[in-house]
Amino acid sequence: MLQFVTLMTAKERQILRELGPIYAIFGLFWWGIHMGSDAHGNIPQWITAIVAALALLVAISGVAMQWLVARKRAAIDFFLKTEADAHMIAAYDKFWAGIRQMRSMDVAVFCRSEDEQTRKHYFSIRQYLNIHELVAVGIKNGMFDRDTCYDFWSGVLLRSVEEARPVIDFVRGRPGREMTYHEMMKLYQEWKARERKAASK
Repeated sequence: MLQFVTLMTAKERQILRELGPIYAIFGLFWWGIHMGSDAHGNIPQWITAIVAALALLVAISGVAMQWLVARKRAAIDFFLKTEADAHMIAAYDKFWAGIRQMRSMDVAVFCRSEDEQTRKHYFSIRQYLNIHELVAVGIKNGMFDRDTCYDFWSGVLLRSVEEARPVIDFVRGRPGREMTYHEMMKLYQEWKARERKAASK
């Protein structure tokens, strides 16, 4: 037998390999006919069961696709709001005004200051970081599509976290506040690694 296989051409060996799945499918077909005998139920019963199984698979696929589309739509709707809503645009501008103020003084003084204007800048930064945390929680809970969020929001989140890192570290360094912005920082690490991987290619 080994000598026979050795004498076959490459084309013949390829045909022999391709015949394996064909014989397997043929065997499954005849097994189905056998299962359709009176001992195991008749053919119409098996056809009904197969149709029902296929209908279930189609229904599950439809639900999964609707869920995926709904997550993408939810992400797009949220980001459209961030681009078009006057309050969101104002929050973005106030965030960067707060960052400029933060850079002008010691971060501990900035975060603890009782000066009304400085506190406004501090809470403007915190407010915008809360939006990033909301996005991160939405992704974690499956409400937002991960890839859609990355494509649209990664640049904003990465830059915001890096610029506001002194405030983030100060807040997270206080007793009992270690988990503040936890999901945002996890998402930052994930997206930063993804960005590095894309850049290396």
